[in-house]
Formats: sequence, structure tokens, C-alpha cells
Amino acid sequence: KNTWVFLINPNEEFILTIETSYRSLILSIIIAVIVVLVLYYSLKKEIKIEKSIIKLKEYQNNIEVKILVQIKNNLNKDIENLKIVDIVPHLVKPTGDFSTLKPTKIIRGETGIKLVWEIPVLSAKEERILGYKANTQLNVVGRLALPSAAALYESKDKTIKIKSNKLILKT
Repeated sequence: KNTWVFLINPNEEFILTIETSYRSLILSIIIAVIVVLVLYYSLKKEIKIEKSIIKLKEYQNNIEVKILVQIKNNLNKDIENLKIVDIVPHLVKPTGDFSTLKPTKIIRGETGIKLVWEIPVLSAKEERILGYKANTQLNVVGRLALPSAAALYESKDKTIKIKSNKLILKT
């Protein structure tokens, strides 16, 4: 909607040239596409692992909790030989009540009890929830930090380790 007012006399010629630059539009579209792709690939993980806690009972100095480790395969292919490792600190004692899948190995160490689940195949888009009950006797008022769980698997001759969130149990 540009308007120009000018007079053209007979036998005169006037040339009006309008140039529009689309460089800034094309450049902004390219930058937006690059930003979207970088965000998509940086936020998309092959495996998503999340740890949560549910407080079941609280009596005297004893707290009974249920710890859930949720694993989801976001790929369109199966993941083989998946290991889920969760370390339970010394202040927290697993009761041996495992809701879905019993750990393959239970290793007692300096940092606490290491629970290891070995899943032969996690299918594409499959989700598993591993849960166990634990008791803790807290004589101190405050909070107890539970370390993150880890998922380990091999992809293209490299071992990939993905960690979950850390949990804090408040008393």
C-alpha cells in the first residue's frame, strides 16, 4: 500500500523500481528451524528414567516408603541388555517387597545397597516401572537425599549412562 504522487508530462518517461529484500525473513526462518532442531535433539533422550517416592506409613521414628523407578524407551527400536542401577543409602533399608520385577543382583557396599535390574530387551516405546518398599529410621529432623538411579546400555560400541532425578525425603 505504497503511494506516490508525481506528474508525467507528455513524451516523458518515468521508471519506478521497487525492490523488496527477503533476506531477513529467510534468515529468521533458518535460525528458527535450527533452534527447534537443536532443542528437539538435546531434549530427546533415548531412554527416559525418572525416580519417585511415595510415603506409605509414618509411625514413631519409622517411615515406610515406596520407591518407583520409571524407564521409558523413546526410540523406534529395541534396546538390548539394559541395566538399571539404584543405590539405596545405609539409612534406608529395602524390605524385600519388590512390586513388579525383582532385582537380578543386590550388592551391599560402602555407599549402601546397590539394586541391579537386568532387562534383556526394552521394546520400542515400552515403559517399565520398577518399585520396591523400604523403611528408614530417622532420628534426626531434616531431610534425606536418595541418589539418582541410572540406566546403562550399549549403543554403537559405546556404553551410554542416563541418570534419573535425585529424591529428597523430608521428615
